[in-house]
Amino acid sequence: MIQELKYAEHPKHLAKISELFLRELNANHIALPEAIIAVPMHPKRLRAKGFNHSLELARIIASRLDIPLLNNHIKKDRNTPRQATMSLKKRQINLRGSFTVSQKINYRHLAIIDDVLTTGSTAEEISKILKKNGVNYIQVWGVAKTK
Repeated sequence: MIQELKYAEHPKHLAKISELFLRELNANHIALPEAIIAVPMHPKRLRAKGFNHSLELARIIASRLDIPLLNNHIKKDRNTPRQATMSLKKRQINLRGSFTVSQKINYRHLAIIDDVLTTGSTAEEISKILKKNGVNYIQVWGVAKTK
């Protein structure tokens, strides 16, 4: 389901994946954040793909949890190469400086939603700029993790 979500032309498994994620969140008694941010895509990649799978997951999850979704607060300014085959070090270098805060964030506790967590480099880079902009506590929520 994750592969199809990530690489298919349409996000047909969004509802099921979101449901499974919410079930795990509830079962593990995770403290809820004040707001949610999805990992953004560069506009060029978004146009080519047609949708941001992390954002679509975040929309459902935020709605079901009744938590604000900050979908225009973080932007990806640099169209970086895909990271699927990169090492940790290359991923970190690839992402450095590629995200910016585009709107003031008035929350201190956020969750970043990503579809698949591999090395955590994307979440780490976003977390750095969130912390510089006053966010104190950041959770990273992924619906899947690679081995």
